[in-house]
Amino acid sequence: MALGRMVRGEGRETPVDWLTCLLSTAHGERVRDAVERQQAAYFAAECLEQLGGKAALIGASTVALPELWRNLTTSLAGVVEGTALPVADRLRAGTWLGDLGDPRIPVTAAQWQTEWVRRTTTFGAPTGYWCYVRGGAYRIGGWQANEPEATITLPGFWLARYPITVVQYAPFVAEGYGEDAEHWWTTEGWQWKQAQKRRQPWRWNDPKYNGPNQPVTGITWYEATAYCAWLSTQVAAKAYELRLPTEAEWEAAAAYDAQMQRQPYPWGTAELTPERAIHDASELGRPAPVGCCPSGAASCGALDLAGNVWELTASNYPAYPFGSHKLQRNFTDGRTAWRGGGWRNKSLNVRCEIRFKSTLPNDDLNDGFRVVMPHTEPN
Repeated sequence: MALGRMVRGEGRETPVDWLTCLLSTAHGERVRDAVERQQAAYFAAECLEQLGGKAALIGASTVALPELWRNLTTSLAGVVEGTALPVADRLRAGTWLGDLGDPRIPVTAAQWQTEWVRRTTTFGAPTGYWCYVRGGAYRIGGWQANEPEATITLPGFWLARYPITVVQYAPFVAEGYGEDAEHWWTTEGWQWKQAQKRRQPWRWNDPKYNGPNQPVTGITWYEATAYCAWLSTQVAAKAYELRLPTEAEWEAAAAYDAQMQRQPYPWGTAELTPERAIHDASELGRPAPVGCCPSGAASCGALDLAGNVWELTASNYPAYPFGSHKLQRNFTDGRTAWRGGGWRNKSLNVRCEIRFKSTLPNDDLNDGFRVVMPHTEPN
C-alpha cells in the first residue's frame, strides 16, 4: 500500500525512506539473515522499477542518498551471486544491477587500480575482481581416449572473475577505434579495422546485446587484443600487462580444483543445469549479466567459465596441447582457440574440454573474452 501511494504521489513516505527501510539489516529488534536480506533487496529493486527507476531519486535532497545507492547496488550484487532466489530472479536482478551501476565490475582507471591493489595470492578466495590461479604442472588435453595430452608447467597468474562486459569495453570504443588509435592494434588488426571501417563491435547498439553488465560480444581477435593493450595502461603497475589467457591457462583455471584434480566442469562433476551455467536450456536468447550462476563457480573463484559466452584465448588452435601455453601476440594467419561454450549452445558443448576454432576476424554474438594478469613481469 505504501508503494501504491508513492506511485500515485500520495502519502508521506518518500522513495528514499521506503528503500532505506527495505534494505535495513534489521526488522525492529530482529537482525535479518542473509536469505531475508537478499529477498528484501530484490523487492527494493522491484519497487524502484515501479517508481520509475533512477529518475525517482533524482533531486532527492538528503545526505542519505549516496549511502542508500551503495547499499542498494551492493545488496543487489549479493542477490545476483547469492542462493536465496532462483536463477530467473537472479537474472532479473542482474539486469537491474547493470542499469543501476554494477559495483563488482571495474570500469574507470581508478577502479581498475583499486582492484590491482586488492588482489591476493590466495587460491579460491578472491577479495575482489582478480582470482589467483596457482603455478604448477597441469595436465592439458587428453580428455578423451587416444587424445594427445601434455604436462605444462605454468607460473601463477590472476584471472578476471568475469568476462569483459559492455560497460568495461565502452571506454575503449570511445578511444580505441579512432584514427589516432593505431598503437593499440597489431599491424594486421589495424589494417583489418581500416578496411572494414570498424568503429565498434558487431551489433554494439543492439539492446539485446548491450546491457551494461552483459559480456561484450561480436568481438574479433583483433579487437580483443587491442582492448588488452589499451587496458594495460589503466593499471597502476604498468610493468604488468593484461592480456588474453593462453589455452593452458584457461584450462588450468576452469578445470582444476583445490586438490589439483581435473574436473569436467568448473564446479566439479555435478550435472549441468541452468542454475550452474547459462546455455540453451536457460532459454534466454541472449547473454546473461555476468555472474548469475554462483553454483557454477570454478575452484579459483571465477564465474561463467562454462556457458554464457565462448572465451577467446591467445593460442593457435592447432598447437594444442603441446604448445597450448605459447602466447600468440601477432597472428598473421591461423585459427584462434575459444573455450567454454555459450548461451545458445547445447549441454555437450558447455564443458571444460570443449574447444572451438575460428579465423582471426570472426565475430559472433555467442563469443566474448576475459583477461589475465601474469604473476611475473613480462619480458
